[in-house]
Amino acid sequence: MSESTLSLVTETKKKKVDVFEGHPLEVKERTKKMLMYLILFAVLMMFGGFTSAFIVMAPQAYWVHPEPVSGLLASNIIIVISSLFLIGAGYTASKGKRQATTILLVLTFLSGIGFTLSQWNGWLQLNDKGLFVSHNEIGDVTGEYGVDYMITYNSLPVIFENGQFYKGTDKERLEPVTQVMQKQKDNSTSLLFLFIAIHAFHLVLGLIYLIINIVRSVRGTFSNGNIISLRTQGIYWHFMGILWLYLYAFLFIIY
Repeated sequence: MSESTLSLVTETKKKKVDVFEGHPLEVKERTKKMLMYLILFAVLMMFGGFTSAFIVMAPQAYWVHPEPVSGLLASNIIIVISSLFLIGAGYTASKGKRQATTILLVLTFLSGIGFTLSQWNGWLQLNDKGLFVSHNEIGDVTGEYGVDYMITYNSLPVIFENGQFYKGTDKERLEPVTQVMQKQKDNSTSLLFLFIAIHAFHLVLGLIYLIINIVRSVRGTFSNGNIISLRTQGIYWHFMGILWLYLYAFLFIIY
């Protein structure tokens, strides 16, 4: 192979290939948004499968319904604030305000860290109530029944009186189901932790993308009006926020 050929190959390797070269910016933006929508559709289908499994499994045996803890409540507020920061970053970037964009992206990142920490705190608070990732026994759950948690048995509310659990249909409290429940294990909190963990994993991916966009902002990449990566970041981040609010409502309010 000649020296000129080797030089050409070396230069080609060094040169960054842009598949959108020669195409309008709108084509690049539309393509990247479509790819992001496909990714989010796959995530949505995955969580749809999890919620379906939750609904199918809930009528089986007994099911613990914990009251929402403060850590998870705080995460609702934090994720909304982070989205507002990111919206602001997109606006300032479109106006060419480099410093403001960087500050708002950093605030979005810090809010994302705060969300993650509040989720972790929520896990610890659930642990303190006797709710763990592994299968739980009825004797593990602590707190005041009806205040900190409640239980359904075969989809019907369970009544707790004089240290015994009764089916909601047992109006005269003749047949306690405590011993039956003690021989079984609760699967609800295992699924609860699964929801939180998988959502947290996807949020961490968003945090990594945020770091990349912060670096781009510092370098002035968005100064020329090309803010496609910020827009796709926004689609992903807002989706994850809405998804968490849905999961929270599903797990602690609806179900």
